Amino acid sequence: MANPMFPERPDPTFPDPSPAHPPSPDQSPLPEPRGVPDYGPEEMPPSNEPLGIPGGAPPEIG
Repeated sequence: MANPMFPERPDPTFPDPSPAHPPSPDQSPLPEPRGVPDYGPEEMPPSNEPLGIPGGAPPEIG
């Protein structure tokens, strides 16, 4: 890392930037949590349609 006072000269007292936990190549960075159902976009109802009501509102309101 460069010295903030002299950006053109690296400062030997500044530590090199390094990740705290480098990722291992055989491990995915974000594993799926256990017990969470895997919903695909085709399995979820549209946001404007409540569950079980195709029109989006109860019949007494519509």
